[in-house]
Amino acid sequence: MLDSRPFQQLGCSIQATLFHACLTADDLRALGAWSDRPGRAGYSPHVWCRASLLRACRRDADLARTVADRLDLQFLDTVVRVRTLDEGDLEETVHLWVERPEPEALPGLLWALVTDPRDEVHALGHRLGHEAVTVAFRTLLDDPTPLPRTASTRDPHAG
Repeated sequence: MLDSRPFQQLGCSIQATLFHACLTADDLRALGAWSDRPGRAGYSPHVWCRASLLRACRRDADLARTVADRLDLQFLDTVVRVRTLDEGDLEETVHLWVERPEPEALPGLLWALVTDPRDEVHALGHRLGHEAVTVAFRTLLDDPTPLPRTASTRDPHAG
């Protein structure tokens, strides 16, 4: 569809980051990859369905292209904007996101950067992915509000 890096050329960690950041439950339903049941070992459907789809995309290039086309369309405005900007402007965009994270901007920007055919821009996508994961972990770990204890967050070693 767009001039983009093929999904199979992306590394495993960025593939997983993209699936968790960019695919909603509605996307998974539309792709036939959603189940309301927990996955193996009690994984929540949100994690299990994305992981299962990711494994399937690694084996099936046509499915990977279908997912990529869906995300290209979903984030078309951002992809087009990123493709028209030079590396310096995009580096500043990533820097500003790191300084003041905007959760709603992350999926489209991450998808557009990581799939950009320019090596320097692709590298900025990896940087953004790492920064976003760090922000998520720091927010989770630094917030003193306890998580609700559900089947998916329960300590498996507790009696």
